[in-house]
Amino acid sequence: MELTGEGIVYAILGVAVVIPLLFILRRPLKLLLKLAFSSALGLLLLILLDLIGVPIGVNPVNAVCVGVLGLPGLAAILIIRWLMLL
Repeated sequence: MELTGEGIVYAILGVAVVIPLLFILRRPLKLLLKLAFSSALGLLLLILLDLIGVPIGVNPVNAVCVGVLGLPGLAAILIIRWLMLL
């Protein structure tokens, strides 16, 4: 693969576009990664509760709710489940 003048110009332009984009999107990407991590932990908690016999639906909506809200989110899901069974 040969590096021509045109290829070097494209590489410089690419770097000049990507680096400012990373600085602009740094905070939203950090929040998105935090949301994904907390949702994964919420999903793990739901799976563990399902294994011990607590009948909660294991789905992405419940995982995000438990991941973002924590124990109050889990309590809300349990209360909603209980109200639906009445």
